Amino acid sequence: MVVGVDNSTSALSAVAWAAQKCARHKVPLRLVHAYLLPDRG
Repeated sequence: MVVGVDNSTSALSAVAWAAQKCARHKVPLRLVHAYLLPDRG
């Protein structure tokens, strides 16, 4: 299972839910976070 994370309350809730499901079904969990690098002038 893959879960996107942006540090919002809803994303952290999704991570907790996914972690419980993955533990129950003994499958791996991957957390994915992406960001943009700021432009330099």
